Amino acid sequence: MGKLAVRALRAVLVVVIAGTVFVQALMVWALVSGRDPEDG
Repeated sequence: MGKLAVRALRAVLVVVIAGTVFVQALMVWALVSGRDPEDG
């Protein structure tokens, strides 16, 4: 594989991991604040 492909895959992985951490942080914040997103 070329260096460009490896860098592109690494960038995709970083974005995916950052997104999952962000979503988990939002869920923890929702639990701590005592409001369920499903309540409306």
